[in-house]
Amino acid sequence: MQKKEKYYIEGMDCASCALNIEKGVKKIAGVKDANVGFTNGTLEVVYESDSVALEIEKKVKDLGYGIKKNKSEIKKESHIYDIVRLVVVGVLVIVGHLSHFTHNKGNYLFLATALWCGLPFFRAIYTSIKNRFIVADAFMGLGILGTLLINEYMAGTVIGFLVLIAQLIEDYTMEKSKSAIHGLIKAAPKTANILLDGKEIETNVENVKPGDIVMVKAGEKIPADGKVVKGNASVNQSTITGESVPVEKNTGDTVFAGTILD
Repeated sequence: MQKKEKYYIEGMDCASCALNIEKGVKKIAGVKDANVGFTNGTLEVVYESDSVALEIEKKVKDLGYGIKKNKSEIKKESHIYDIVRLVVVGVLVIVGHLSHFTHNKGNYLFLATALWCGLPFFRAIYTSIKNRFIVADAFMGLGILGTLLINEYMAGTVIGFLVLIAQLIEDYTMEKSKSAIHGLIKAAPKTANILLDGKEIETNVENVKPGDIVMVKAGEKIPADGKVVKGNASVNQSTITGESVPVEKNTGDTVFAGTILD
């Protein structure tokens, strides 16, 4: 008997990460289907037995990501360590540049700092080789590793410093984007009124299929993306586009879930 399970993934940085997890899980014997949602950080899997479920968890962990069955188990990512590391490395780069470190002690200091900066990226190189796919962090790790191989420790530290800044900014913007998307999802209606055999029937939004005709009255939120088949009205799209002025919608125009029919 087939089972369907929903997991929550920790550590995904981009859509490429989601694709790699999806491909990896689909290769497991006994997995019928797998779908990774990068925005929601979820993995939905259809599989055959409990032993396959254990293989799924093991595979995701081998790929370098965390996996939980309950969303409440996912801890909010803290950037305190990243910020402290960034400040320390930044101070060392500035002091090293002003002091013109060229002696052995200075070299050893920058070697240690470059290794500290590059540690998560070196792990990405190992994971990429082990699982036979390349992630962006692996290329960054190769850049830092290349400077160390030619004894340019200061350069390796600077590269690591710049990459850490970029990663921190990326994480911040990604969290803001995910938060905004989750807000839109929560704001969307949970039910929709569909027209079936001339009668208006209320149903869950999940049950709305392509081709269904949804009835929306003035003042209500549009429950699903679609096109206007009959009628015209002004729609408040500020939650989607940021426009403060309602947009006139006529037959054939596209409307979006979560927007309000004025």
